[in-house]
Amino acid sequence: MSRPIRVFCVDDDTRFLDALSQFLGVGDEAPVDDGAAATATDEAPVDDGAAATATDEFTVETATTVEAAIEQFDPARTDCLVVTQDLPDGEGLDLLRSVRESHPSLPVVLVVADGSEAVAAAAVSAGATDYVQKGTDEQQLARLRDGVVEAVETDRERRGRERRSELLRHTESVAQTGGWWLDFETDELVWTRGTRALFGVGDDYQPTASDALEFYHPEDQPAVQTALQETRETGERAAVEGRIQTADGRQRVVRATFVPVTEAGQVVGVRGAVLDVTESRAYEQTLRELHAVAADLPTYDSAAEICDRTVAAAETVLDFDHCVVLLDDGGGERLFVTAISEEFPADDLESLPIEGTLAGATYRDGETYVVDDADSHPVADPQGPYQSGLSVPIGDHGVCQMIAEQPAAFEADDRELAELLVSHTEQALDRLAREADLQRQNERLDEFVSVVSHDLRNPLNVVSGMLDLAEETGDPDYFQRCRVATDRMEELIDDLLTLARQGQEVTEPEPVSLPSVVQSAWETVDTESATLTLDADGEILADEGRLRQLVENLLRNAVDHGGPEVRITVGETTESPGFYVADDGPGVPPDRRDRVFEHGYSTADRGTGLGLSIVHEVAAAHGWTATVTDSETDGTRIEITGVERLD
Repeated sequence: MSRPIRVFCVDDDTRFLDALSQFLGVGDEAPVDDGAAATATDEAPVDDGAAATATDEFTVETATTVEAAIEQFDPARTDCLVVTQDLPDGEGLDLLRSVRESHPSLPVVLVVADGSEAVAAAAVSAGATDYVQKGTDEQQLARLRDGVVEAVETDRERRGRERRSELLRHTESVAQTGGWWLDFETDELVWTRGTRALFGVGDDYQPTASDALEFYHPEDQPAVQTALQETRETGERAAVEGRIQTADGRQRVVRATFVPVTEAGQVVGVRGAVLDVTESRAYEQTLRELHAVAADLPTYDSAAEICDRTVAAAETVLDFDHCVVLLDDGGGERLFVTAISEEFPADDLESLPIEGTLAGATYRDGETYVVDDADSHPVADPQGPYQSGLSVPIGDHGVCQMIAEQPAAFEADDRELAELLVSHTEQALDRLAREADLQRQNERLDEFVSVVSHDLRNPLNVVSGMLDLAEETGDPDYFQRCRVATDRMEELIDDLLTLARQGQEVTEPEPVSLPSVVQSAWETVDTESATLTLDADGEILADEGRLRQLVENLLRNAVDHGGPEVRITVGETTESPGFYVADDGPGVPPDRRDRVFEHGYSTADRGTGLGLSIVHEVAAAHGWTATVTDSETDGTRIEITGVERLD
């Protein structure tokens, strides 16, 4: 037996109790006291005619009366009740019937006097497990001991079968992941088929508790033992995770739960589930590593460094074969390789067109694409010997693509983790863009300060000087000169305000008729004797008010630099969608074309030098590009390209 048999014996014959205790191996420690042979233990204090003795095989608690027995008897601490028929305050049969009403399966052995066949028959009818004749010789005592042992073992086997049946009912829902049961009374360990599959053993394998522990990594075995022991001692649930090596050599991480099984308040075993958490723990580790990447990316100062870190994380953290990051340089037509795996299959890849490619579709739609078979995909266009891919948009910046040489290599978790990594990349690139915008704003502020401090100071000095002369001489001509100076200051202030407003990005462009905007701007500008030829047609996507400001400034620039009779043409560009404004004036020398969009730069006698700066800012706010070249008549031609046409 795995633990001592707990016997509760009710008899007023101290000689019999003493003989029984000595026969069971506890009599040497049992003093006779007040009609009871007993030695007190933690389980049974001596009180009111009841006491207890214990060995490794038996514990014996005694009572000498029915009243004392009823008061002291605890079925949760009793494996077998031994009761004699004749007691000072009643009969053993009455006590037997009382116990059977509340505990029908508890083993009960009735001790009867010699020749009491009728009592024995009544005992069987009342539900006694066995009956024996009372005596103090070895044969009679051995018969009583064997009867007790047989009754208890039979009862424990019954309860073990019931518990195993209960285990199977409890673990049916986790049979594929694993259930288990350990019986403390028999040391029997039961595994469900799911547990056997997890540990890599067959149906013929009969595990023991020590065998099961050996599957765990030596460093994790103490935690498993502690969880089991605490559940047994405290009756509280426990759980532990540990590494195992299965019988077929696999390395896994499992989570085992320990749930106490009690009977009559006694922990008789532990059941639980054992779950394979290898993948989830690996996923959690990957998340921790991606968090570290997210913390690292803000430390980089260039898009190239951020993209290089992204590629490295895709390879080392996410364990993807190859990765490439392509960014839009602002042209809106191609995506350019910014970072790429060292052993990327297409090592000469430099850029991809946005139109007609998977990278372009990802960037344009802002959606992740998973390709299981690149050869059959309509726009995958493999740039090397790979069969599957994962294409993730990086917001407004570009695309990150992971590839594998085997088909269907990317699962749902791969997509989720890749999108998480790329979201960190997008945030880092957004930060750089914000910093660049702030830098441009600071530069614009510096330029404004320069204009205010220099260009406005000159006319202010003129006004001050002219007013002094007017005061001294009384000549009204000096007031007219003041008016000219203040007009120039007003023009400067208007242009400065316009320039300040043009730096904001156009986020909601609408269809606008380009010819209508040109005609409206022509009517607004002081064109003197200049002529206009309009060769542009159709609609474009733009902010109408800011587009008109751009066209007005281009027309005014042509008149200011080309003269009062300049001939101006507005037409459509051919190589890239857009339009141009050309004149037949003196043109701009090639070595000065890079400066025409600078704040304050001008070669005309009049104007603020901010007109073309405003043109540049409006174009940039739309995502367009402004360039200067020669017209067909050797004058100036300013092209606005990257425009989205609707015709």
